[in-house]
Amino acid sequence: MKNSIILFLTLVYCISGNNVPQLPSFLKICHRNDPYLNRCIKESVEQLKPYLNTGIPELNIPPCEPLYIDRVDLNQTDGSIFINSYFTDIKIFNSFNSNIKQLKYDVEKNQLKIKQFVPHFEMLSNYNINGKIMMLPISGVGSASFNLTNVDYTLMIQFEPYHEPKTNQKHFRVKNSNIDYNIRNLQVHLDNLFNGDDMLEKAMNTFLNNNWKLIVDEVKPTLEETILNINNNIIDKIFTIYPIDTLLPP
Repeated sequence: MKNSIILFLTLVYCISGNNVPQLPSFLKICHRNDPYLNRCIKESVEQLKPYLNTGIPELNIPPCEPLYIDRVDLNQTDGSIFINSYFTDIKIFNSFNSNIKQLKYDVEKNQLKIKQFVPHFEMLSNYNINGKIMMLPISGVGSASFNLTNVDYTLMIQFEPYHEPKTNQKHFRVKNSNIDYNIRNLQVHLDNLFNGDDMLEKAMNTFLNNNWKLIVDEVKPTLEETILNINNNIIDKIFTIYPIDTLLPP
């Protein structure tokens, strides 16, 4: 899901100011005073997708197919799920095989809203988990795979301007953000559960796949917070380099 943020932030091109690197020339210019700004942004996003596969060094964006994340911690201590877990060496495939259903940027409010549909993507990682899911104990250290299909999500970001001494210009940073998503189907497999006990591992994976929706709903607030933290870090890193008038000129 963080790919939509990267797409939005890299969709415009203009002449750089003092101490501001020049944006890649293949990016389409979108001006914030354009009455068709939202349409321009959407077209620019579609034009940009092929470049994201191999990365955009000018924006410190690494190759995004697969999309790589070092580590995500997922801890849940409320409700029917009590787990301590973390995932490392995360690789997300097909994350840019997505369709923008709606994109709106409010210039006056400095607010971005994106509705997006992802037909399918796969996530592979290492995992470490310990705790209980619906009263059932779960523990293991190994590899994990997640296959998600037909995912809808809505992302809202509120920006705020600030003065950046390095460029002596106004930049944006994230003031607050929220995300809401709906997953139509999820298949999960965790290797080496219960110290490699084949019978318990098979039973738990069957349980997880039969009850994935209840589990996802239970950990939704934790997942949303994790996703937003990743997105906000990416946004702020890019905006530290590029002023508002560079990313979205008048």
